[in-house]
Amino acid sequence: MPFAPRPPGSFNLPLNVIAPLSDISRDIDLQLMPGTPLQPNKPALALWIKNPGSLQSGVFATLNITLAPYQLLASGHPEITGMALVAQRSALTSWQSVVMQNKNLPTPLHRQTLTGYPLQFVLYGSTLAFSDYQNILLSGLLLSLLVSGACWLLLSVYKRPGKELIRGMKRGEFHVEYQPLVTSHDGQPYGMEALLRWTHPTKGPIPPDVFIHYAEAQNLIIPLTRHLFQLVSRDAHLLCHTIPPSCLPQPQHFAPASG
Repeated sequence: MPFAPRPPGSFNLPLNVIAPLSDISRDIDLQLMPGTPLQPNKPALALWIKNPGSLQSGVFATLNITLAPYQLLASGHPEITGMALVAQRSALTSWQSVVMQNKNLPTPLHRQTLTGYPLQFVLYGSTLAFSDYQNILLSGLLLSLLVSGACWLLLSVYKRPGKELIRGMKRGEFHVEYQPLVTSHDGQPYGMEALLRWTHPTKGPIPPDVFIHYAEAQNLIIPLTRHLFQLVSRDAHLLCHTIPPSCLPQPQHFAPASG
């Protein structure tokens, strides 16, 4: 039979009326109640501590409780979306102002037990806050743009049509081979034909019919012919003393380079 003083007087009520779920056979019992006789609409924490050596004698205390101060402390952690105080079969949550059954609680993010008491403090939320998801999304978008730009750059540099030919001309991979020309009636040489050959640094010699056909398909036959003229001009000062120079260009070879 608990006795409680109060400002206007006192009251004397059976324990099972104040806290029907409290078990006085335990040394320590802790329950959450929807209210007390003085404040029936405010959740309270009911604590029973039994006197040693006594069966039904002990100290019973109630404390009105709210999670609002703890919510204020957790405001700096946006990943925490809710919290609850769990005492055996009942719970008080931050999203509901009344005591509820703990079986209706969602899966917690973290659970902390009060040593020596049947009381748990539970946090709900996710390991990442909403702002973290925003940062991850923006970072992923930025990374995808960088990767896309890098892929485009690599493809444009290494896979652009005609890039191998242009790079080969700039790096000096082409050279000239001179083939003698002979008359058909007596087999006497009367000149030389300049033939362009390509030695790729990794693929080795490229057959002429392959790269010439490729140059024609990529509209690079004119730059390739001009490159041949440049290579032949380097040897012209030696060849001009024995063989008269001559050429058979096409009119489009003298067209101005586009771009």
